[in-house]
Amino acid sequence: DEEEFAVITKSAELLTDPVTRRHYDSIDPKNDDSLPKGKAKMLKENFYSIFPEYFERNSRWSYKMSEVPKLGDADATREEVEAFYEYWYEFKSWRDYHWEDEEDIESAQDRYEKREIEKFNRSARQKKKKVEMARIRKLVDMAYDNDPRIEKFRNDDREERAAAKKAAKMEKYKEKIEAAKLKEEEEARKKA
Repeated sequence: DEEEFAVITKSAELLTDPVTRRHYDSIDPKNDDSLPKGKAKMLKENFYSIFPEYFERNSRWSYKMSEVPKLGDADATREEVEAFYEYWYEFKSWRDYHWEDEEDIESAQDRYEKREIEKFNRSARQKKKKVEMARIRKLVDMAYDNDPRIEKFRNDDREERAAAKKAAKMEKYKEKIEAAKLKEEEEARKKA
């Protein structure tokens, strides 16, 4: 009974302290950190049914859950789409890897050994954090590359540039015609 009570007490201490609770929540074994699989064509065709789930799953690690933008649908405006990708490209995760430390700091015999263990653990946590952020970045890159709205915006921009180029060309052409008319009128006046 005493052992069970000690375990329960330790658990209660762990879960009531916000810092240790966050460390503990970071290692949810049920959490799926996978990325969408499939060929690019399939990902593009099923974009709105595949990607929202992955972003929803990873939004859990956001510092402010209320500020996480939704992926949206095909009718989303350019501003909404750009805001979504801007948020996710600058995403900051609160996920922590203290529970996965290889060395137990409590097993240190003196402060020097404690420092070395902490240094080793900190380095390992930073590597895991870097891998986590690279995974999220890869997810965002995959979504961006397969997002039909981005393709539509690029095509719209291309058409807009082509129309502007054509308009500028027509303006130059009109100026040349006008200059030629003026020249003809001037020559006609000189002859007269």
